[in-house]
Amino acid sequence: MFLAALLKRHAHLTGTVLDLPRPAAAARATARREHLDSRMDADAGSFFHQIPSGADAYILVSILHDWPDEAAICILRACRAAMLPSASLLVIEQILDDPNTDLLFSAESDIAMMVLLGGKERTREGFAAMLEAAGLTLEDTVYMPTSFSLLIARPAIVDRRTSANA
Repeated sequence: MFLAALLKRHAHLTGTVLDLPRPAAAARATARREHLDSRMDADAGSFFHQIPSGADAYILVSILHDWPDEAAICILRACRAAMLPSASLLVIEQILDDPNTDLLFSAESDIAMMVLLGGKERTREGFAAMLEAAGLTLEDTVYMPTSFSLLIARPAIVDRRTSANA
């Protein structure tokens, strides 16, 4: 639904949903129902393994908080492997130190993520550290007037001179 809403507002965009087989089929049905099937597709797969490459942007909406740090970094590494040097990764999540975060909602979500999935809510610094571990650089944070914020990351620039000496 997120991608469908985005495509409806921005007629020049196209997009692909990557999800497990059942949700991917539901995304294709949404594309047909919303008359977006020429601009929206869905691939069945796992973001732990291989993400379609070559996109201008990759979007993760409320994904990383489901997972412990190691698994979240694995997802981010799969994104990084698919990204061209000019691509962006857009991460929409709650940020614990966001000035607009509802502390009660965040605390309840944090407990639910830990108990049900092993994940957790994170601070901006926590997200930045995971992105860095995955070869990405946090370039900007957009605090929205909700409990969710947008983190914008790009592939880290590797200094070949420094990495050759390491």
